[in-house]
Amino acid sequence: MRKFVVVAVIAGCLPTFAWGPEGHSLVARIAHAQLTPAARARVDEILGPNTTMVSIASWADQVRPSRPATAPWHYIDIPIDQPHLDMARDCPKGDCVIAKIEEFRKALNDPPSRRTSAARTSCS
Repeated sequence: MRKFVVVAVIAGCLPTFAWGPEGHSLVARIAHAQLTPAARARVDEILGPNTTMVSIASWADQVRPSRPATAPWHYIDIPIDQPHLDMARDCPKGDCVIAKIEEFRKALNDPPSRRTSAARTSCS
C-alpha cells in the first residue's frame, strides 16, 4: 500500500514539473550525440548555421501560448486503466505527438510535402 501511495504522489506531481527547458535541452544533447554523421549533417542543414538542436529544444513550449492548436502535438494521453496505446482511441484526429512525429518525418523525407508542411506550420 505504501508503494502505491508513493507512486500516486509522484504521478500527481509530474505535470507540475514536466520536462522544462533543462529536460528538453538534455534530451536534445543526447539525441544529437546519437545521430549518424549523415543525419547530423542533414539536421545542421535544416537548422542553419546559427541554430542547434539544443537551442531549439524548448521551442514547442515557447510557441504553445501563441499557437494553442499545436498543444496536443506535444503529448498523448493514454487512459491509466488501459493496458496499451490505441491510436484510434488515444489519437483519433491524428492530433498527438506520435502522429505528428510521423507526419513531420514524412515531410522531411519528401521535399514537395516539406514545403506544404512548412507553410501549414509556419510561425509567421
